[in-house]
Amino acid sequence: MSVVQEALGSVLVRRPRTTAGSALVRGGVLVFASTLVWHASNFAFNAVTARLLGPGGYSELAATVSILYVSSPLLTSIQTLTSRASTSLDVAGSAGQIRRLVRSTASRVVVAGIVVAGAASAGSHQIANFLHLHSGWPIVIVCSGLCLSGVTHCQRGVLQGTRRFGRYSASTVVEASVKVVGAAILVGVFSRSVDAAVLAIPLAAACALVANWTFLRFLPASTSRARDVSVASTGRPLATVTTFVLLALLLSADVLAAKRYLPSHTAGVYAAVSLAGKIVYFATSAFAAFLFPLFSERRERNLDGRSQLALALAAICSCSAVLALAYALVPRLVILPLFGSGYLAATHYLGTIAIAFAGYAVAYLAATYLVAQGARVGAAILVVGAALQLAGLYARHASIAQIVDVQLVVLWATALVLVAAAFRPRRMERRPLVPIAQPEAERLVVQAVDAAAGRVPVLLCGSRALGTASAGSDYDVVVVVPWLAIPCLLRRLRLAARRLTTALGTEVSINPLPVSRIARPQSLYAWKLRRESRVLAAPAGFVLADAGLLRLEPAYEFSYLASAALYLLGGLSDPSLSSADPVALGRAVRKSLLHLAQLRLLRAGRYRESLSDALEALEDVRLQELAAAADEAAFLGVRDEVLEELDVLVRRMRRVDVLRTNLRYVALAALRGRLRLRPALSAARVDCALANAAADLLRSVPSGGGTRIDSDGWCSRRAAVLQEWPDAHPLAAQ
Repeated sequence: MSVVQEALGSVLVRRPRTTAGSALVRGGVLVFASTLVWHASNFAFNAVTARLLGPGGYSELAATVSILYVSSPLLTSIQTLTSRASTSLDVAGSAGQIRRLVRSTASRVVVAGIVVAGAASAGSHQIANFLHLHSGWPIVIVCSGLCLSGVTHCQRGVLQGTRRFGRYSASTVVEASVKVVGAAILVGVFSRSVDAAVLAIPLAAACALVANWTFLRFLPASTSRARDVSVASTGRPLATVTTFVLLALLLSADVLAAKRYLPSHTAGVYAAVSLAGKIVYFATSAFAAFLFPLFSERRERNLDGRSQLALALAAICSCSAVLALAYALVPRLVILPLFGSGYLAATHYLGTIAIAFAGYAVAYLAATYLVAQGARVGAAILVVGAALQLAGLYARHASIAQIVDVQLVVLWATALVLVAAAFRPRRMERRPLVPIAQPEAERLVVQAVDAAAGRVPVLLCGSRALGTASAGSDYDVVVVVPWLAIPCLLRRLRLAARRLTTALGTEVSINPLPVSRIARPQSLYAWKLRRESRVLAAPAGFVLADAGLLRLEPAYEFSYLASAALYLLGGLSDPSLSSADPVALGRAVRKSLLHLAQLRLLRAGRYRESLSDALEALEDVRLQELAAAADEAAFLGVRDEVLEELDVLVRRMRRVDVLRTNLRYVALAALRGRLRLRPALSAARVDCALANAAADLLRSVPSGGGTRIDSDGWCSRRAAVLQEWPDAHPLAAQ
């Protein structure tokens, strides 16, 4: 199973709150507001014309606008591909090419639009007969405006792709406003006909086109003529067009089926039902408009946007649940203000249709994410979904209830499959790492991580990173990955660490760390990484933020002292100091002493990375004597110093945050194939219990050559403590 990276750059580089973060929030608010204005204008357009034209006339208008919806995927694809190309050029530092992109794409769109509009206009009579329309002129008017709409979508795609969300929102508001005002004037003053209503659509597109040229003046002039700039070079045009065509079909096929199979008045009522249901989708569609350039940027940087996708899907489901509940409880408050008393029969179906179009909203966002990732699977899933919808509508169309049931089943089935495809781990495009000089052993570490997890940031920690390592020092490696990918990565990283241990002849550990953890300012482990680690390899744009100051908390003191005790325990193979490996024992004593000295420095508001610097800065005579003592004497002295402070903190911490600590231990142990359910019901923290056990084992080590307890029992308890400790007290969670 392949793993991709999390979006890293903007999270890990510390920026002023008033620049990147606030600009992104402000842009998101503008996009959401303008999208709501756009959809509100659609509702106003439909509500005004429904009242003025009546159910019969409105059914013709709804069928005509549905044809526009079916054609709109071509326009949406133009915007999406232009947005994707603009993002690609912007990330590559070729912003000067974007102006050429607009011109070349717009010229192609105009030519294609004339051809499509001419063909559709020529067949307008046959289309009108199929949909039982009185005239083909509404179809001619709508299709004639496709050229204008194509160019405006191209322009708006550039604004979206370059993340000029303020200008993008203004463009949307201009077109929305002109459409509503134009429809009200044309239908209310000049002619109460479908022709007059649809004429407002190309009129609004023309006004938006003029406004967009003004909004695009920020683009720098192109200084290169080396290559032609095309949207096809940065995406999959066929898959993109197919995706949005099928999404539009899923959105509009029900109204077309109702107009085809139901009586005119009943079809008008269903049009109101469908439009009311689409409110659920319209209310959440801003997520796709706002997140698409962000998904595209992460794709360009070879990063992963699934965490953002998950949050957006959760928000969509929450909003949809609220709207569906309101529809079910007070349907008359929805129908009467929008459509009037002539559509009260629609109130019986609002709750179900709201749930159905919630599925469409989920499907739309998941499909948009797959388009941003350049994946074809979304289009393939939508082909099946659209086929099922058409088959269902063909088989069940005798009443409004049957059409609503088809929508509910098909839209949610398609949505769930698309979401599963979006969250399926896949290997990202191979791109060069940031070149960093490194010895052969570190190069092997990077290669092993790349094979196991893909191109992710690789950090070297501990003495190897600080330059204080001895020949037998171990390699502590951290890889920064999405938190959703960690369960899939644990086994692969563990196997990679074993192979590296064999190849390098020294212990190697590789631990995954979520991006959210390394970016957290008040985290002991993240703070140490930012201060002490060294980046071996990373995608472009990855930078560790400055460490800053650490506010010492009791939990951090406990973590330092417990780790010091576990280092001492790991330096022993049995309860006898005389049989211990001198190299392993000396290394364990130095690590434990370093943790103790660093903790005492942190209490004084200072910090040093190496043992010699820490002892010099601390000016603690007792610790300096222990550092100079023989291994056995140093072990016993450091043990007493550590356990004296650890006992106090264990008593203080054993009842703090018990549930979260123990549940985390149960979950991590389960991921490693060990079932540990009893600690979940314990009244004390499992890591404090293990720290107590480690302290008891260390106290039982005598100063002489004999042993006070059974050696086999002592060794089995030691092995159990060392095995369970990483899950009970994961450093990445501190």
